Amino acid sequence: MGIELAKAARDLGAEVTLIATNIDLALPAGVEIIRASTVDELELAMDQSCDLLVMAAAVSDFKVKNQSTEKLKRGQQVSLDLIPTKDLIAGYAANHPKTVTIAFALADQSGKELVDIARQKLWDKGVNFIIGNSVAALGSMDNTIQFVTAETAEEIAGTKEDLSREILRRVAHSLG
Repeated sequence: MGIELAKAARDLGAEVTLIATNIDLALPAGVEIIRASTVDELELAMDQSCDLLVMAAAVSDFKVKNQSTEKLKRGQQVSLDLIPTKDLIAGYAANHPKTVTIAFALADQSGKELVDIARQKLWDKGVNFIIGNSVAALGSMDNTIQFVTAETAEEIAGTKEDLSREILRRVAHSLG
């Protein structure tokens, strides 16, 4: 979805930077590409001012507390301590209040339950818009999303390309 949003913004004439994290798909021409492999690298790449930030990636909620600096050998007993990662979009929204921000809420639920989850994330993260997205749509080129603002929630269905154009159409008024 992030790639489709980048292409749609590019096609509308925007200067686009796509921060690619672990993407095996072809990346679009005509956009600046920054690669990030970890949550920390993603946070550094995001730390720039812009008019619109779309956080379409599902960032890991946890990371290994003490990463090994040595090769772990098969047969060796290993246990991992996990710690929560930073909420990158919430941090960005707090530090860049003039930027219009869109976050995605990925959940197992759909319909009203997904809207409720998305609306809570809208408030928790301090973003302008949330796209409620069901896990069932992962890997598919078609999707049904919940477009959630502080006042409204609308279900929209279509291809990811069509949805990307519709999302940008809906947020364009906020870019004033």
